[in-house]
Order: sequence, then structure tokens, then C-alpha cells
Amino acid sequence: MSDYGSRLRLEKSEKYMITGGDLHLTAGNTLYRVHRYFFERESPKFKEILGKPTSPGQPKPGSTPTSAILLEVTSEELDKFLWVFYNPTFSWDAPVEDWASILYLASLWRFPHVKAHALRELEQMTMPLIDKIALFQKCSLDEEYLVPLYGALCARDAPLSIAESEKLGVQTAVIVFQAREALRAHSSERGKSPLPEEVEDDEIVDTIRDILKGVPHSNRKSISLSGWVEIFLYQHEPTINGIFRGQAAAYEEALASRDVHGRTRRARRITREEFPSDPGMETITEKETEPPTTPKITEPPEPGSENSVDDSEAKPSPGTQGRRRSFRKSLLKSLRISKK
Repeated sequence: MSDYGSRLRLEKSEKYMITGGDLHLTAGNTLYRVHRYFFERESPKFKEILGKPTSPGQPKPGSTPTSAILLEVTSEELDKFLWVFYNPTFSWDAPVEDWASILYLASLWRFPHVKAHALRELEQMTMPLIDKIALFQKCSLDEEYLVPLYGALCARDAPLSIAESEKLGVQTAVIVFQAREALRAHSSERGKSPLPEEVEDDEIVDTIRDILKGVPHSNRKSISLSGWVEIFLYQHEPTINGIFRGQAAAYEEALASRDVHGRTRRARRITREEFPSDPGMETITEKETEPPTTPKITEPPEPGSENSVDDSEAKPSPGTQGRRRSFRKSLLKSLRISKK
């Protein structure tokens, strides 16, 4: 938001050049004239801006078209927001997209009553769970609004897809992964790993709140598709090898250390022998991709010699092979769904 408007040629708003208005705003290349009263009454932020002292002979902020306050939003977004104050009917019927836009601007410009009203309207509407979480995070809503939505994600059978994880951001995805694993620690042996029947709603909420205590309040960042493939690989590979390590914190740290502007890095699979003996130790080893070298052709060792390898030790068990095939199918299926 800028205190003073642009000097470029502006088009007057068809809806909101209000007769008797004393506050001039611009959004895009559109000029608005509305009532200063609503903005000073409802928003501490606008009250501070409009109350700034000016030099002698200079107009007050927003009092004239040349001193109009420049809002860094589109004219369509501002039209939706002003509709709350200048609604010509006695109905609040509006699409969910309009109320989502109103909620965002009310949060951005600190209109607490408008924000509360938009939340009430949205609660009565049908909105996809992922979209609602993304919107509430964008508006920096309190945990009291977000925790129940995180709980709903943990309670559903299907885990987060790659597309959903990208939309929510890496921190939220890690929170959900951690909570799902914690709540499913004693789940049944069925393939979907549903929540145990004895898990109550309060336990879901408490688990999420405990995880949130360790997450800083910072902007949630999204990550590329290739990054989420690495998350998926690291999430499932320990399970294939029969080892569970509570991996969420480890791959969050690994992703944070990725050099996204440098060379492509490929996560190296860690064999069973390389896992640390301490199950609480959460680390991941990465190795830079190296150019292939010409393999050396050597004679196979004689059976029974020092260099011979026992086939029973070199080959994975049938159960491990089956789990690996199942993992590959799950990964390919997830990638196909995300591309659609």
C-alpha cells in the first residue's frame, strides 16, 4: 500500500465514484471515491495512514485524486471488498471466491469486523479442504482455525498428494506427515493405514498442537515437483527396508539444505547397513550426481574364494522384493495423479 496515488491517467470506477465521498483510492488504473468514515472506523491501519500530518499547502492523503492512496490490488478485488460497505441489497449472497478475496483483504488491511463476517460466511459454504487451508494460511489466521483443518487431513484415509503438498507448502506438509505417522503408530495392517478406531478427535488436535510448538511462525514455502519426489522416496524407502525412523524432521532439514540454484542433486539411497544404530538419529546423506565412468571388466571370482559373494546375502528376500515393487507402483501412481 502506498500513501500517494500515481499521476498516470486513471479511469473512474463505474460502481464506486460515490457522491459525497471524501477518500480517493486507486487500484490498477482505476480511481475510486468512497467514504473515509468506513475506513477510519473499521481499520487501525487506514486510520494511521489517513491521520498522517502533511506539509503546509499539501493535501491530506486520499483527500484529492492527485493524493489518492494506491492499493496494490486489482480493481476486481477492490470492487468485491467495497461491496461489503455498499451492498445495494439486504442479502449477503456471494460466491465463495468473492468471500475468499474479501477475507484476504480484510486480513491484509486489518478490518477485524469484516474479517470475522467473511469467516462466518465461508463457514456456511462448501470449500475444498486443501483450498481452505491454503486460504487461511495466506490470511495468517490463528491456530484455532487451522488446527481443526489439519486434523481433518490427518483423519482421512488418503495421504497428501504431491500437488496438495505443493499447494500447502513444505512446513504444513511436514506437520501433516508427522501427525499422521504419530496417530497411526498402532494402526491396523491394512494397506491404507487408517486411523485407529480408538483415536479421538481431541487426541488428533493435541498431537497437531504439540508438533506446531516446534514450527516457527514464518512464511510457508512451496517446493518443486522434483523436491517432493525426493520427499516421497525418503518417506517410503525406510519402510521398504523394514525400518521406521520418524523421518519428517530429517527430510525437512534435507530439503532446506538443497542448493536449488546449483547443480542437480540426487538423494542417495541408504542401505540397511548404513542406517545409524540409534533409531532416534534422523539424518540423510546426499551425494552429488557424478558423470558415469566406463566400467571395468573383471573376471568373476571363483566360488569359495575370498571375493566371492553368497547369493543368499546379495539378493533381497522375496518379501523385500514385493515391497519394493509395491512402492514403485505407488510412486508412479502418485506422479500420474499429480500430472492430471
